Formats: sequence, structure tokens, C-alpha cells
Amino acid sequence: MKTLLAFTLLFLVALAPANAAPFLVSDEYPFNTETGLNVASFTVGGLPGGSVTLPATVNQTSQGQYLHYDLGNLSFTTGQSYTITAYATNLYGLSGPPASLVFTRGVPAAPGNLRISPN
Repeated sequence: MKTLLAFTLLFLVALAPANAAPFLVSDEYPFNTETGLNVASFTVGGLPGGSVTLPATVNQTSQGQYLHYDLGNLSFTTGQSYTITAYATNLYGLSGPPASLVFTRGVPAAPGNLRISPN
């Protein structure tokens, strides 16, 4: 019985998607009927190991495009601050100023809703 349970559990784990968290994601760009206006790729900088260019992920329902990049395989140093930038590219060129995200691995966010309480 234990063997059957172990085999079943192993089988279910093998079926799980092979994605690791965290992911770098963006809002979705709406689908354009003029193909050249749709986002084709993203260039992401500020990562350990340098910049990467990757194809846009397409929402199968809306045909909108968005950034979805698995950061799980990168080696971020605990306590180090990172500024990640991302550019979108379509047939006509590169987006204007990049979107950016600043974070420090392993350091908690500042407390939210700080106030004085009577109790």
C-alpha cells in the first residue's frame, strides 16, 4: 500500500509544471490588428549575468502580449540591491524609457500603514 501511495505521489509530482518562482511579469499589451504594432520581444537588463532578450508571451484568449520571465534559475546575492529594466520591441522599434523595478533579495519591505494606536 505504501508503495502504491509513493508511486502515485511521484507520478503527480512529475506532472507538475517545471517552472520555478519568482517571475518577472508585466501588464498585458492589447492585441493590434496591424501586426507590426504588437510587441514581439522584451529586453531585460540589470540581471546577474547580463541582459536577455526574450519573445513576448501571448495570451491565447485575448492575443495580448506580456512579459513573463522565470527568475528562478538566476543567482541573486542576498542583501544586494538590483535595478531590473525592461524594454518592449515591435516591428517599428524599441519602446521609450524602460520600465524599472528595484528590489533587494532577502530584505523585507518597509512596514505598511504605520500609525500610533491607543492600545
